[in-house]
Amino acid sequence: MDVGSSVTSISVTPTRQDSNATITVNGTPATSGQGRSVPLNGAGLNTLINIVVTAPNGSQKPYTITVERAALGGNNNLSGLTVSPGNLSPAFTAARTAYTVNAGSSDTSITVNATPQDPSATVTINGQGGNSRSIPLPGGPSSTEIEVLVIAPNGTDKTYLITVNQPAPTAPPAPSVAPDLIAEDDSCPRDSANACLPGTSDADNITNVSAPRFRIPQPGAGQTPSLYVDGVKVSANFDQGANTLAPTAALSDGVRTITSTVTNTATTLESAQSPSLPVTIDTVAPGP
Repeated sequence: MDVGSSVTSISVTPTRQDSNATITVNGTPATSGQGRSVPLNGAGLNTLINIVVTAPNGSQKPYTITVERAALGGNNNLSGLTVSPGNLSPAFTAARTAYTVNAGSSDTSITVNATPQDPSATVTINGQGGNSRSIPLPGGPSSTEIEVLVIAPNGTDKTYLITVNQPAPTAPPAPSVAPDLIAEDDSCPRDSANACLPGTSDADNITNVSAPRFRIPQPGAGQTPSLYVDGVKVSANFDQGANTLAPTAALSDGVRTITSTVTNTATTLESAQSPSLPVTIDTVAPGP
């Protein structure tokens, strides 16, 4: 009789023809028609079950069952290996054991999913049991080693190695357009109808507002804008709804060069400055 490697015992039910005969199973008396559980030797080994029937006149007849228990499987291959985020390079095959993954510089974790070909095999990921596990990442620049160990039922093992590479973070791109002095702060002398007097304009980048507001492109997610005056970063208030920056301190009179930047909040890396806007600050009232 052949049984699988996971079978540890079988039940034997001997039934006598003569109601006065007696039965033993492996030397122990047994009841006719009732099952007897017999433990099996280890996987890969045979077990002999000896049944002896003794007739009322004392003559005996032996029956022998040889139970061949299959050896434990040695399949320590994976049928699937995936990561998220990212992709394995090269593509997964069961025979290849080394892979690389290019993750983002700001990724904080990566999830590894490993499926063994033999469902009876066990899997550990960086020493922790389970077919799926989230592995923390330090951020770039770095390389993180992940070991996926597959242990076959017979104890043989195979290690799959994943190297996760994270590049150094890069600064965000500079704003593509110069800050724009909003019309409300681009002041001009006005007549009784509140219109700019002839020869003046509210779009000439001349203002008597000492802390004017400048409209900038909307910053990206996780970015913080900054205002520069004559190449020097100044403290500024950002109105997110209007996308405007305004210096918190008054600017001195004269022609000022206005630019802006954005900073990645997570990495504190700052972009280059945007194109510039010349603005004239003139807070002195005209003479008579």
